[in-house]
Amino acid sequence: MKKYRKHPYKERYPNPDDCECCWYAFYRENGRNRRMSLKTRNERIAEKKFVELCERLDKGVLGFSLKPKTLPFLEFARRYLEEGTLELAEASVVRHRQNLFGSERQADGGFLEKEGHLVRQFRNRDLKTIGVKDLSRYIRNRQQAGVAPNTILKELATLSAMFQFAMAEELVLYNPVLAVKKPKLKKVRPNYTPTKDELLKVLENLYPGALRFALAYCNSGCRKSELANCNVQDADLEHRRLRLVGKGGKERTIPMNDVLTQCIADELATRRHANPTEPLFLNREGTRYRSLRTPLTRACKRAGVRHFLHHSLRHAYATLQHEGGLDTPRLSRLLGHASPTVTQNIYIEVFDESLRAAAENFEIALPSETRRRRQ
Repeated sequence: MKKYRKHPYKERYPNPDDCECCWYAFYRENGRNRRMSLKTRNERIAEKKFVELCERLDKGVLGFSLKPKTLPFLEFARRYLEEGTLELAEASVVRHRQNLFGSERQADGGFLEKEGHLVRQFRNRDLKTIGVKDLSRYIRNRQQAGVAPNTILKELATLSAMFQFAMAEELVLYNPVLAVKKPKLKKVRPNYTPTKDELLKVLENLYPGALRFALAYCNSGCRKSELANCNVQDADLEHRRLRLVGKGGKERTIPMNDVLTQCIADELATRRHANPTEPLFLNREGTRYRSLRTPLTRACKRAGVRHFLHHSLRHAYATLQHEGGLDTPRLSRLLGHASPTVTQNIYIEVFDESLRAAAENFEIALPSETRRRRQ
């Protein structure tokens, strides 16, 4: 039985699984189902044409109301943050709020509403009138201002989430962000990935509390936020397992080696009666760790090592594990990546001497007699 789909929508016809079939748009006009060929096999071009069709539908060109109700961007942005982000992770909500209104906190714990880049651009616009050309112009303006592609993509993700929520509420018919050409994502590596010897020099110059946290960080390969948010009950010293909560609230459990197990045991030994819900690691002030920036900066300076940030420890873990023979798929699972491609392209700094040997031993040259004859 064919699954019912709400109009309007697009798909390949007659066979949705055949890449060679043209794309068609399906919509309703004057109470009747209509089908129109988009005359292309390219999905991105089909999406652009489909968006234009939906714009005509919404303006009443193809049977809809000639006076559609307006949807002010600023008003809907506030509604989206209140109603459309209930199932998102806290970090995602903060990112969306920052892109729209900034993330400056007030004294009562709330957020001070300011004009973020998206609100500044579309504040007085009707959400229904924002199309591909408007988004392309926004991207060009941000690029001309020198904004990084990663930042622009995050802002577009906020816009896309708003349009998806509006579609679910049956307020708009399409999501123009899907049809716009986006800037290419750049690989982001830390400023510097230290070697094992450099790591040891830096660790020797950390004070005991920070040393335990840094050693646990280096030997687990987890994100700083994952380790910092661990509570006492998340560490199973008997079975040597550590429970982590990663991005999007995803849980995973990693095995602990001798060093990580000892670091946690030493940390808990400094507290007489640790409550299971207390932070696993405490800083000098007796609160949960939030940053290692200052201790690492001072330790790098004392050790005479090039300065690096806390995320470099995670990259060093990945690189050293890879050099030790751990394959990328299993390393990806330890790091908590959704795809091994992320691990290979971003987290592993490959220093393979076999590559150097292969490059040096290969050459294309003329025979010596031919070279002398031509000279």
